Amino acid sequence: IVVLMPGYEAAPEDSLPSVSGDILRLAPNYEPVLHRLGAHYAGRSKFYTRAAASFQDSAMTRRLLRVWAFQDSLWSGYEFRATHEDRQMRDMLCQHSLDVARMFEGARDYSRADQIIQRGLDYGSGKDIVSKAKVYGSFYKFRTGSEDEAYRMAGEVLENSDLEDRLKAKAHHVRGLIMTYRYQDHKQVADLDKAIESLNAAVDLDPAIGDARSLLRQLRKTRSKLQAS
Repeated sequence: IVVLMPGYEAAPEDSLPSVSGDILRLAPNYEPVLHRLGAHYAGRSKFYTRAAASFQDSAMTRRLLRVWAFQDSLWSGYEFRATHEDRQMRDMLCQHSLDVARMFEGARDYSRADQIIQRGLDYGSGKDIVSKAKVYGSFYKFRTGSEDEAYRMAGEVLENSDLEDRLKAKAHHVRGLIMTYRYQDHKQVADLDKAIESLNAAVDLDPAIGDARSLLRQLRKTRSKLQAS
């Protein structure tokens, strides 16, 4: 390792994986190398996942999924400690999973997005990144038919008073969508009222959020008709 370290320290980012691999084959959990390599993969993926989603590039998507799978394999056997560096790395891994999950969200592959974000939540440490991941995770749960779990997860997120408004709005939106579907299925006025309450909160926090405003308008008309009948 001592012989290899000078080459590792001088390695440009493009050659970092191969140089790091030589060291990690000798010492699989060698922290300085593992942390730098983890940051390398997370940083690169942040940019390329957006590009893959924007251009619907299936080949790039597959490569980025392999990168995430390799990243996960690097850290799955690592024993994280209560240090600043390890907490930082756990949050970076959670963010990496979120970037990859959102790439699959762009392709409407919600099942794959859900699988990836759930794994990322196993790594997350900080309240903010965990809450952010749960916001998107709740949406993926909703899209894959796990409505009860989605509703619960979105509710957990809303307990974080420090969460930024756009993410709170997304959590309210998810709960509003779920209650809308429940009302449509069971015709319970209580579900309709909860849907209106959640969507109203979403629009108040983020007026531009998805279809929340138009859906809220429709539900209010439905509620008015029920009151008039």
